[in-house]
Amino acid sequence: LRPAAVLFFGVAAFGLALSPDHATASAPAIVTGGTSHSCAVLPAGVFCWGSNAGRQLGDGTSTDRPAAVAVASLGRNVRSIASSANHSCAVTNSGEALCWGNDVSGELGAGPDAMGTSNTPIEVAGLSNVEQVATGARHSCARTAGGTVYCWGWNGLGQVSPGAQEIQRTPVEVAGLGRDIVSVAAADFQNCAVTANGGVRCWGADVTPEAVGTAVVDWLDADGELFTDAVSIESGIRHTCVLRANATASCWGNNASGQLGNGSRGGTLTPVVVQTPDREPLTGIAAISLGGDLSCALLGDRSVMCWGENEHGQLGDGTTSDRTTATGVVGLSRGVVAAGAGRNHACAVLLSGEVRCWGMNTLGQVGAETNEDCGSAVFMFHCSRTPLPVEGIATAPAAIAGDADCDGSATSRDATLVLQFGAKLLGTLRCLASADADGNGGVAAPDAALILQSVAGLTELG
Repeated sequence: LRPAAVLFFGVAAFGLALSPDHATASAPAIVTGGTSHSCAVLPAGVFCWGSNAGRQLGDGTSTDRPAAVAVASLGRNVRSIASSANHSCAVTNSGEALCWGNDVSGELGAGPDAMGTSNTPIEVAGLSNVEQVATGARHSCARTAGGTVYCWGWNGLGQVSPGAQEIQRTPVEVAGLGRDIVSVAAADFQNCAVTANGGVRCWGADVTPEAVGTAVVDWLDADGELFTDAVSIESGIRHTCVLRANATASCWGNNASGQLGNGSRGGTLTPVVVQTPDREPLTGIAAISLGGDLSCALLGDRSVMCWGENEHGQLGDGTTSDRTTATGVVGLSRGVVAAGAGRNHACAVLLSGEVRCWGMNTLGQVGAETNEDCGSAVFMFHCSRTPLPVEGIATAPAAIAGDADCDGSATSRDATLVLQFGAKLLGTLRCLASADADGNGGVAAPDAALILQSVAGLTELG
């Protein structure tokens, strides 16, 4: 399998973390942004904040939260998460998919009798061995360890699966996609996926006119050839970007705000390369994350750059000017381990474990009090043009040496995970810092050997 450098995201599931090529021992983290809420998987547990009108925070209430609250019943048992307009989904360490929030169109996947909403996580029916979830406006998808993608929810434009019923309340395998998928992304009404051989396939809206709702389409690169070097993929509302093996990104779709990053505002279905302000390709990209009309990249040097719409300060560069090429986020030139873009805001997790967010804050999605106003003369909104620390994040429990999966103990399973990570079969580890058993700043085979020696009682880990 090709290593997935991006953990998940679109306006559905935004978030990213350093790829194995760039990762060193650090705090594990995933952060996602929905329309007006945010969620994060941290060593201390799973937290959400912002709008809760659809019960998408999963805290057992419908109360908006301007500071982070723990998601009910999840604890430290989650390895991935995705957020959309009014619902969120997560994957447990044992491979179960859970969703919460609005279920009017079946986006929670709990079956025909589970209608309405759920303010706490409920299990998606019939799925196991799930590795990734992605959430669209009114649908959701999951990728299994075997490379099969299942989707559920509203299928009005074929975004669940060509030929499926309009309201699909239980997961259905995407027809015609294949079973060799290593990354999947959900937009509002479209999905795309990366195959094991580096290809890109899309279905739903915004594909070729003759294929909308009826077929899965093989996407072509700028030369009109099939992709062969795609690593992972992300989607915004109406644009998509693919991370390529050479650590650059190619994007296509709507570009009214410059969200494709190629220095223009012209939309295109032909992939274009994301550029720096000097009009050179942006290189060294470890992961990408797309929001509404904005895009962000986490670089291998642990910095964050964003581009696209900036009316609400969502690019984090201290202004409200749109950017058609990548621009640095204030205060995030180093030390970032994860980042994720929401519809009009974005967030990042630092090596210290601190979470910072910026952009629109009308419903608390930044997770901190803001006194700035952004927008037009007619519509002004609370915002922050630069990153602010999210309030309410609990302190993580003390790390246990050798505990790569964050389950509270060091076992042979942890050694296996470390070996898989070192071989680039895994994109990240839940507890990278703890996996560094020899304390040399990296995670590799010698750490696995030390963990096994500890399990056998031959040594003690610090």
